[in-house]
Amino acid sequence: MPDLALLANGGKIVFASSVDDRHPPENMLDGDEKTFWISTGLFPQEIVIELGGSEAQKVSSLRFSGSNIKTARVEVSTDSTPSSFSSASQETEYPNRKGEVHGEVLSLNGTQSARFVKFVVTGGWDSFVSLHKISVGQE
Repeated sequence: MPDLALLANGGKIVFASSVDDRHPPENMLDGDEKTFWISTGLFPQEIVIELGGSEAQKVSSLRFSGSNIKTARVEVSTDSTPSSFSSASQETEYPNRKGEVHGEVLSLNGTQSARFVKFVVTGGWDSFVSLHKISVGQE
């Protein structure tokens, strides 16, 4: 199954709650784990991704690599604009890896229809978090 969030597959960032010009949010979707987005402090931090394709897609998981992410959840929207979201996962807590970049899978509450996916970082192990890659697909 292709990564529906990848820039090369038509995915795009439509909102990020913080932006650092040196590490823009599009870095999360470029497929290169050496590039990344970094928050500018405070929580929650939200990233809204429009999935590739013109219609809602069936998705069941979100994979990410990043650092200092303590808790996160996923919401989805099938609307034509990213205005109304529903919960798609439980809030999940991740271990403190002391700033190391690591990969995680956030399983959704079953298969979901989504045109937009919102990744919400609700807490961090430090004041700032980084996201090197987000991919959305089916398990």
